[in-house]
Amino acid sequence: MTSKNMTDIIEAYLLQLLQSQSVVEIRRVELAQRFEVVPSQINYVLRTRFSTHRGYLVDSKRGGSGYIKIARIDEDARSHQLKAMLKMVSQQMTVQTSQELLQIIQDMELMTAREVELVATLLRPASLNRNSAKDGDQTRAHLMQELIERLRFEIIQEGE
Repeated sequence: MTSKNMTDIIEAYLLQLLQSQSVVEIRRVELAQRFEVVPSQINYVLRTRFSTHRGYLVDSKRGGSGYIKIARIDEDARSHQLKAMLKMVSQQMTVQTSQELLQIIQDMELMTAREVELVATLLRPASLNRNSAKDGDQTRAHLMQELIERLRFEIIQEGE
């Protein structure tokens, strides 16, 4: 069987699981064994077929007791607002913009004041310890994207 066909089969299986539950938790190794593929094939399916652009959030933990969680994005108000925030994040982000987004996240009651301050500390130029301001701005933008996507995933899990 070709790689594309196996990719389609794995995707169909995961979509079937998602029809009965809003969040699916699976083990990468078990899924790879079930379809007799290498774990990297599972990674490929997740990366190409279950991206945020296609309406899914994927969270994973690697290792022996690792898991993969796939959630269909439910566009409730908070999730929709976070999606709009993601569009605001470009390839680079200033400290001021990151602080403004963190304040919005706190106002949405998705993070406490302490959590926001801890994240803000990590996003400061001194914490990023990069060779140039541009490198720091790129790293800051990437970290904010990851944070926002994680918060969206948590909102979806709450809705179960």
